Amino acid sequence: MDDVPGFEHIKAQAAVLVPLFKLLRQELGTERANDLVVRGLSEWARSVGKLLRQLPPEAPLAKLKLGIEGLDAAGMQETQFLQSSATRLDYNVRRCRAAELYRSLGLEELGYLLVCKLDDSIMPALDEKISFVRDQTLMQGAPYCTFRFTRPKDDTRD
Repeated sequence: MDDVPGFEHIKAQAAVLVPLFKLLRQELGTERANDLVVRGLSEWARSVGKLLRQLPPEAPLAKLKLGIEGLDAAGMQETQFLQSSATRLDYNVRRCRAAELYRSLGLEELGYLLVCKLDDSIMPALDEKISFVRDQTLMQGAPYCTFRFTRPKDDTRD
């Protein structure tokens, strides 16, 4: 996938968004600023889901897996795939360069909102039938991120 963001893209994004986010928090309060930033970035995140929808595999979870493999190939993360089928995709991310960046800045909470939280907008844009559960993230201090996706089989009956 040629459009996979590289680490330089993530660093540039952080260089712009972190100061803006801090200022918004000072001016509007943490809760209001968090809400505005997440809502604002959700539109961009939905465009990522729509981009994934255009990938060649027919099955939505296969498209998602291809996107994750692209992130691995770009050096953005290291993924351990646990289960992959047309109805289920389970994996753990053992290393994430975005989490490492935000941790080095002491801004894991912001990193969670600017990076991890966007998955909530990406998935429905890829396919509204996908259910997504993530119990822990590297950004929040866990030893790895858990990603669990399920999708019912399409009913082929008329």
